[in-house]
Amino acid sequence: MDIGETLTARCKIVDELDGARYRLTTGIENDADEIVLDGTATVLIDPIPE
Repeated sequence: MDIGETLTARCKIVDELDGARYRLTTGIENDADEIVLDGTATVLIDPIPE
């Protein structure tokens, strides 16, 4: 990756865990459609505040 390069980040929910937790796949592609980062993440989704 270079300074000023445009990157595209994508994530997809692949598993619903207990509570409000979800497992995601993650990926970042550069201008040449090359994957420069990939992995998984577990996130907690809080309720929308009123």
